[in-house]
Amino acid sequence: MKPHLVEYKVNVVPRITKKEPEIVIHSNSTPLFINLFLLLIIISGIYTLYIRWKNKKMNQKKYEENILTLNAKINLKES
Repeated sequence: MKPHLVEYKVNVVPRITKKEPEIVIHSNSTPLFINLFLLLIIISGIYTLYIRWKNKKMNQKKYEENILTLNAKINLKES
C-alpha cells in the first residue's frame, strides 16, 4: 500500500532529453596565410638566385670582352 502523502499521478517526472551538440566551425586561416607568405618568399628567393646566376654569366662575358679590348689597346700603344 502506498502512502497518501504524495499524489503520484500529479507528480509527472519529465523525461531527460539529451541536447544535440552544436557544431561550431572555427575558421582560423592564419596558418594558411603564413604558409602562403613563406611560399612567396621562397619563390622570390629562387627567382632572385636565378637572375643573379644569369647576370653573372652575362657580366663575365662582358668583362672578358673589356679585358681583351684593353689588352689590345695596350699592345697597340707599346708597338
